[in-house]
Amino acid sequence: MSVIDRLLKIKEFREKKAEIDLSNARAEVRNAEDKVAQAKKKWRDYQDFVIEEEKRLFSELYNKLVKRSDIEDVRSAVGDMQKKEIQYEDLFDEATDNLSKCKDVLKQKQKEHQTAMRVKQKFVELSDILKDEWEVEQNRKIDEEMDEIALSLSVRQESLEERAEEGAL
Repeated sequence: MSVIDRLLKIKEFREKKAEIDLSNARAEVRNAEDKVAQAKKKWRDYQDFVIEEEKRLFSELYNKLVKRSDIEDVRSAVGDMQKKEIQYEDLFDEATDNLSKCKDVLKQKQKEHQTAMRVKQKFVELSDILKDEWEVEQNRKIDEEMDEIALSLSVRQESLEERAEEGAL
């Protein structure tokens, strides 16, 4: 195996590794997209819950005689719900940030894969050129050997003919 063939094997290995890395990066993006969708759904679902729960709590306050502590309890519950909603929003933001990072990694892996493919292709072309040149050189050597054999046979033939003529005289 020539040096070029070994280098070509290395380039093929690197291309396959880049392809695997690219595939993994795509999977990470899909996973991150799923997490964004889940976080968004949880956040929206919680917002819907908060709207209904606030309506229910305030409806209870409007429909009965209340004490100051009842109002404070509703305020506290609404405050807790707002804090929890902020947590859902933060989870959504984290998932979105992670998706952005995954997309950046994917772009980098795509570039690396493209580079690996180009480098491998250059080595394939170089290997093909060298093989073609080697074959041309081998054919040239064979032609030279054939010419030498033909010349040798021609010289021998002439020598035999000369001997035959001398013997005939």
